[in-house]
Amino acid sequence: MTAISDRAAELLSPKQINTMLSDGNRLITACPGAGKTRSTGARAALLDERSLNVSLATYTNVAADEMRTALMRDYGVALGDRHFLGTLHQFFLRFVFRPFSHLVYGLPRATERPS
Repeated sequence: MTAISDRAAELLSPKQINTMLSDGNRLITACPGAGKTRSTGARAALLDERSLNVSLATYTNVAADEMRTALMRDYGVALGDRHFLGTLHQFFLRFVFRPFSHLVYGLPRATERPS
């Protein structure tokens, strides 16, 4: 087992660990307080440890900040530039609108990725 898996075993229920270790993309929905942030953070930390890219999109900046905090607090992980952690609006702007807006609006093509 890895350091992330060992730490997750301390923090998560068996069902949450199963979600963390399963393959493929995930949409996690549950009632407040069910452990979505902790489960998602464990999965993101594990994927980062495996050198895979991670994209975590949520509805609010508060939820995105909470996820960043949980990742650092629970697993000591700060997702770098190759990953995405933010709102759905930020995801759309960065990966859809900015790269492809020139096709719709006839604007000059962006030459560098905005922060």
